[in-house]
Amino acid sequence: GIEVTNCKFTDNFAEGGAAIGFSYIDCSDVYIDGCKFEDNTAVNQGGAIRFPTTEHHVKISNSNFTANSAGTGGAGFFNILDLEIENCRFIDNHDTSQGGAINTPIVAGSQRSIDIKGSFFSNNYLDNAGQGAAIYTGADSVTISDSTFQDHDANQGGAIYFATVLTDLTIDNSDFIDNSAANGG
Repeated sequence: GIEVTNCKFTDNFAEGGAAIGFSYIDCSDVYIDGCKFEDNTAVNQGGAIRFPTTEHHVKISNSNFTANSAGTGGAGFFNILDLEIENCRFIDNHDTSQGGAINTPIVAGSQRSIDIKGSFFSNNYLDNAGQGAAIYTGADSVTISDSTFQDHDANQGGAIYFATVLTDLTIDNSDFIDNSAANGG
């Protein structure tokens, strides 16, 4: 596996994944812990982190994402099997239309999951008022616990936009405060 711990990524620029951009990696598990991602910019996908291939499990814990931006997925673009986020903060990240903080796109014929625990999302936004100011997800299974989503605004899915038919959704002990959407959610 790959481990990234206690690192700081600031003011980086790239086509995709300005701080960490994986094209193809030959392992299934990636762990990111205790890192700070600030003011990173990607033209296309993943202002801070980009995973464009599907056969990976990524766990991000105890990390902060602040003021990152991209065309899609302001803090991160995760086209992967499983995404786990624990005790992280996503503040003031933005993109043009889908997933101001996080984008996990739809992949036809693939069972994918996202699990968010003890995390804080605030004031993530979309330049074009698209879908999911905090999270845009095409995952089939979504679990959110002990988390807060605050001050988000989008055309659809003020805080979270579910872009596919969910097979499993669990939201437990979480707060959604001052989020708004012009058309649904």
